[in-house]
Amino acid sequence: AWQAWWDFRYRRAFGFPWDRLSCFYTTFSRSTFLWSRRTFIRTETTCCYEFGSLTRTQPVSGFASPYHRFVDPFNYGRYTADPQNFCCSGNDAESCSLFYRRRPAIGCEDYRPVNLCWGYGDPHMQTADGTKYTFNGRGEYILIRGAGNTFAMQSRTVPAVGSNATVFSAFVMAAFPSGTTENFALETPLYGIVHVELKGNDSLVAYVRENSTAAWSNLTARYEALSAEDVLDVFGSLVSRPVAGELVIRYSEGMSVTVTVKTGLITAVFAGPDEQKSNETRGLLGVWDDDTLNDFTARDGTVVPLNATDRLIHNDFGQTWQVSANESLFYYPDGKEPADFAFPNHVPPFIDELDLSAITDPQLISACGNDPVCLYDGIQTGSVEVAAQTRQTETANLEQVEQLDNFPPTISGNDTIIAFLNQSLTYTFTVFDPDDTVTVTLNGIPPPASDFTLTSSGNRHSFTWTPLSLSPVSLVFIANDSAGASAQLHPLVRLCGCRLDLNATCADADEDSGGANRFLVQTCQCGSGWDGPICDQNEDGCADFECFVGVECIDNPPPYSGARCGPCPTGSVRANSSERCVDINECQEGISGCAQLCENLPLLSFTCGCRSGFVINSDGKSCDDVNECLTSRPCHQICTNTDGSFKCSCDEGFRLDSDNATCIANEACTLSSCLQRCALIKGVKTCFCRPGFQLQSDGETCLDIDECANSRDNNCDQSCLNRNGSFVCNCTSGFKLNTDGHTCDDVNECLLSLSDCSPGQLCVNTEGSFRCQCPAGTSFVNGSCQVIVLPPTPTPLAVTASASSAPTGVPTPSASIQEGLVAVTIQNLTLAEFNATQFARAIEEAFLNHCNTPSAPCTESNSRKRRNTLVVDVVIVSVIETASSGLKVTFYVSTTGRIFSADLVANSLTSANSTATLKSFGFTVTQIQVVNPPAPTTSGTPTPTEKKGLTDAEIVGIVAGVVGGVVFLIMLSIVIYWIAQSKKSVKVIPVDGDQELKLIRASKKSSPAASS
Repeated sequence: AWQAWWDFRYRRAFGFPWDRLSCFYTTFSRSTFLWSRRTFIRTETTCCYEFGSLTRTQPVSGFASPYHRFVDPFNYGRYTADPQNFCCSGNDAESCSLFYRRRPAIGCEDYRPVNLCWGYGDPHMQTADGTKYTFNGRGEYILIRGAGNTFAMQSRTVPAVGSNATVFSAFVMAAFPSGTTENFALETPLYGIVHVELKGNDSLVAYVRENSTAAWSNLTARYEALSAEDVLDVFGSLVSRPVAGELVIRYSEGMSVTVTVKTGLITAVFAGPDEQKSNETRGLLGVWDDDTLNDFTARDGTVVPLNATDRLIHNDFGQTWQVSANESLFYYPDGKEPADFAFPNHVPPFIDELDLSAITDPQLISACGNDPVCLYDGIQTGSVEVAAQTRQTETANLEQVEQLDNFPPTISGNDTIIAFLNQSLTYTFTVFDPDDTVTVTLNGIPPPASDFTLTSSGNRHSFTWTPLSLSPVSLVFIANDSAGASAQLHPLVRLCGCRLDLNATCADADEDSGGANRFLVQTCQCGSGWDGPICDQNEDGCADFECFVGVECIDNPPPYSGARCGPCPTGSVRANSSERCVDINECQEGISGCAQLCENLPLLSFTCGCRSGFVINSDGKSCDDVNECLTSRPCHQICTNTDGSFKCSCDEGFRLDSDNATCIANEACTLSSCLQRCALIKGVKTCFCRPGFQLQSDGETCLDIDECANSRDNNCDQSCLNRNGSFVCNCTSGFKLNTDGHTCDDVNECLLSLSDCSPGQLCVNTEGSFRCQCPAGTSFVNGSCQVIVLPPTPTPLAVTASASSAPTGVPTPSASIQEGLVAVTIQNLTLAEFNATQFARAIEEAFLNHCNTPSAPCTESNSRKRRNTLVVDVVIVSVIETASSGLKVTFYVSTTGRIFSADLVANSLTSANSTATLKSFGFTVTQIQVVNPPAPTTSGTPTPTEKKGLTDAEIVGIVAGVVGGVVFLIMLSIVIYWIAQSKKSVKVIPVDGDQELKLIRASKKSSPAASS
C-alpha cells in the first residue's frame, strides 16, 4: 500500500478502515489493457489493499471503470458506483461476480513506481538518477526541463538569514505541448502555470494563471479551504492539500510536484513516471536516463565530473541553469522582473571547503552526528532546528524512495481449500522475495489458535487445521518483508459438514465466491433415507407420501427412503402392487344392493337413490313409489297413481288439454248463470270451474281453493301464499327459493359477505342464519377479539399443585373431570400453530408408554384386560396463549367408564421418555400442573358428637342425594357410551357467548406420522 500512498498518480478513496482495507484510484484516467476484452481502454483504476497488501478478492478488490469519478461523475455514479453498491453490498455473490465481470479487477503486474528527485533545505539536491549534491546559487533556476520541453519546473532561492548560503523561496511549474521552445514565458501551457512560495515560517501562498499573457490570480484561499479528501481543478491540473503546509500538483501525464513548508523552509519533490524518462531532460535535477555520470550536464552540453569540487559544480554546472527573462514562468510582484532575481556573481560557502570537524556545538553535533549536509545547514543558518529538519527531510525522502522501489513478496497457493468437519487438512503455499527476509502471519477471521498450526521450511509454508465447527473463518495469509511491503493469499474455504459416513455428499455453486470472507459451508446432498442440514436425521418419508384417508403412514428407516401405508380400510383395496389404497366402487362392482340408483362416494362408501317418482326406503336401498295423487294436486279432475308416476284424466264430457293435467270441455256452451265456464254434457249445459277453483253447491259459482290451508294441496318447503286460483311458495329469512318453485336452500351469509361480524371474528354459517365467534384462545372484549393473557408462570419442568380456578369463559366441568384436569405449558408455540389432534396423540402415546410399566396404576385391579389393550381419549378443555410462556393447554385423559386422576397423568408426562415423546411431536413442555389438587386431610381424631337420630330434613336430603346420584350415573353412562362410539371425532359444543368447547378424541395410532 505504500507504493500507492507515495505515488501521486493515485489518490486515496476515503471511507475505508485503514487497519483492514484501503483503496486508491488513479488521479487521471489511464490506458489499461483488459485481458477479458483483449484491448486497451481509458480507465479509472481502483486498487484496494487488505491488511496492507493488494487484494483481488471480491467484493473488496479494486476494479477498472471506463468513467472517472471527477472527469465524468454522473456516468461514474450511474454505471460504476451505484452498480457496485447494489451488487456487492449484500451477500449476493453471483451479482457481485457479474459486476466484476463488467468492471474487472486490475493487478499490479505492470506497475512501475515513479522516480523521485528533490531539492530541500540549504539547497540540497538529489537528481532524477539519484546523485546528491549541494547548490547554493542565488536567483531563479531551471530545476528540470522535460524532453521536448514538455514540462518545466523552476526554483527561486534567496540568502538564508545571516548567511551567504541560500534557501528555496518559491517554485513554479507548468506542462507544455511537445515541441515547445525553451522560451516558456512566450509559450502557452497545457494546464496553466502554478507558482508557490513561502509565506512567513509555516505557510504557503499560491498564484495561478492560464497562460503567459493572462493575469495572475491568488489561489491561496481556495487552496487552504481544501480538506484532505478534496481536489481543486486548475485549468486541467489537480491541486490538493493532503495535510496543512503541503501542496500537491498532479498532471494527467503522470507527473506530480509536492511542495512542503517546515521550520521556515520549503522543499519540493518532483515525481515522474518512466514514460517521461529521457536523456533529453535537463536542469539542476540532472539528465534522467539512469546514468549518473552525465547528471551534471551544463546548458551548453558540457558534463562536469561527479567528483568535481562543490565550487566547480556551482560555477560550471549550476550557474548555467539560471532562468532567462524569456524562460521565466514566475509570478513577480508589482515593479519586479526577472533581472531583479538574477545574481550570477554570487559566491556561497562550499561544504568541501569548510572544516566541519571544528564544530563544537554539542546540540548541533547531537542533532546531526556526522551528516555533513545537516552540519552545513546548522552552521549557515545558526539554527539547530533547521539542521535537524534537513536531516529529517533527507531521511523521509529516502524512505519514500525505498518504499516506492520496494515490491512486495510473491505469495502463491491454491485458490481453494476443501475442508471437512472434524478432519485434519494441510494447505501449502510458497513465498518468494529474493532481496529480503519475509515473515508470514494469518489474518482475517482465523480459527481458534488451538485448532491450527502454521509452519515454514524455506519458501514453503504449511497450514494444518482441523475444523471443529461450522463457524465462519477467513484465512488471509500475509507475507511481510522488512520494509513493510506485504502480499496476501486469501483462498476460498469450502467447508463440508455433511455426514459422509451416512453416504452424504457436499456441493455448492461453482460461481459462489463466499463473500468478503471467502468462506462458505457447502450444502449437503443426503444419502437414501437421511435428511437434515448435515444429513444426520431420519428422512420423514411420510412428509410427501399420501396414504388413503384414515390409513397410517409408516416411515421407512434409513438406508431406505420413502414410506409405506398400513392396511387398507374396509371399502378399499390395494392398488395393484403399490402402497396406495383405492376405493372400491360398489356401484360398478354390483355389490351395493341398491334397487334403482347407486352413487359411489370417495370415502369408502356409496349411497343409493331412486328415480323420479320413487323415494328411498328406510333400509336405504329399496325404493317406494310416491303416490303423487295423495301428496299434491297434479291433476285438474281425476288423478290415477302409477308405478313411479301418475296419470291425469277427465270427467265425462271433458278431455285433457295439451298440458296433460287441465281438463277442457269437449263441447263448450254459453250459460249466463255459470260463473266461469260451461260444458255441454249429454246435451245438458253444466257449469264447471278453472283449475284452482271449486264448484259450489249451487252448481254455478266457483270458489278459490286455498291450497295453503292444506299441505296436501301444496308442496312448499316452508311457507305458502294463496292466490286467486293458485299459490306461490316462499322461504323464511336465511333461505332462498330454488328454481323448482317449492324447495328452499340455506343462504350462506359468510360466503356472500352478508354477515356483520366485527374485524377479527370468524363467521360461522348455520341453518338459516350465521353466528360470529372469536378464534380459539381469544375473547370478544371491547368490540374485538383479544388474546387471553395469563400472568407469567415458572419455567422449570416440574409437577406443581395449584388451586387456581378454570380459565375465564370456560364452563366448570363436573367433579370427576375437575379431578382429572392437567395443564401443560408449551414453549415457543403460538395459538395459530397449535395442532390439537397432534397434541392429543402426543399425550396419548406418552401416557400409554407410562401405563405399560408394571408399577403404573392405569387399570382397575380386577380388570382382566391386558395393559396394551387400553384405549384412552385425550379431551382438550381450553387452549390459552400467554404473554411470555407460550401456550397453556388444559385437558384430561379418560377411558370407558373412567377419568384418570390428574396426578397419574402428570406423573406419566415427567419421565425423560415422555419428554422425548412430546418433543418428537413438536411440543416442548416447560411446566406440568395439576389444576385441582385434592384438599389436604386434617390429622388427629375428631371428637364424636352424640346423635340420637336423623331429622326430617336430613332424611329428605339423603333421599334426594340418592335419586340425584342414580340420575347422574345414568346420564354419565350415556355420555361415556356416546364417546366410545365416536372415532377420531372433533365435536363442538356451544357454550355461553362466542366461545366453543372442543372435545378432541385422540387417534388410536400413536405414531407421529399417523396424521397423514
